[in-house]
Amino acid sequence: MLSLSYPNELKNFIQKAENNIDIESLLREHKKIGIWGSGGMGKTTIAKYLFACHFAQYDSVCLLENIREDTEKNGVTHVRDKLLRELLRRPVTASEIVGLYMSIKRSLIGKKILVVLDDVDNMQQLDDLCSYLDELGPDSKLIITTRNSRILGGRVDKICMVKEWNFEESLKLFSLGAFKQEHPKEGYERLSKRAVEYAGGIPLALKVLGSHLYSIKFNSWESELKHLEKNVESLSEVD
Repeated sequence: MLSLSYPNELKNFIQKAENNIDIESLLREHKKIGIWGSGGMGKTTIAKYLFACHFAQYDSVCLLENIREDTEKNGVTHVRDKLLRELLRRPVTASEIVGLYMSIKRSLIGKKILVVLDDVDNMQQLDDLCSYLDELGPDSKLIITTRNSRILGGRVDKICMVKEWNFEESLKLFSLGAFKQEHPKEGYERLSKRAVEYAGGIPLALKVLGSHLYSIKFNSWESELKHLEKNVESLSEVD
């Protein structure tokens, strides 16, 4: 389920210029936006933030998360049906989708629509999902997040790359998880720097590691970081 609220501190990080993304201007200037980067970089967070800020301005909205995983489990037809149910606000049968393709498209063209397609990873997914969205009305918006920038060519008006964060911003995000404030507590500076360097400027890793260390006594931080540094896959196992 979509969470429509974010901590004020995270809003500042999402909006920062470090990623060369002025997200508040994206929806004003472009109808179709592609956001790409490696896993854990915050693509979904940016897209959900845009959705949460603007969904009330639209007639019909749809946020489809984890499309890559959903397609692998249930097939792209299942994902497409979810998209149409959300936008049309009613159940849609398989026979209706096949027989009333143009009618469905016309009904969508007449609406002001906001759609987020999260974690799309191949052209078949885009072809099936965007076949109903190619002729959106002038005030409608489409946001696509992906790890594969090649699939965005010809599909969007603007492609934005989400980059790794610099040390200063990384330390702030880590500190929010580890200390519930934007800077390390006194005496924690050295180990905090080490933790941030380990996370490598990846927002998800910074948040997970910060929250993990928050639950551990300070005298155990050194041994925990040593364990993580020796076992590069260990962070993915952290709760």
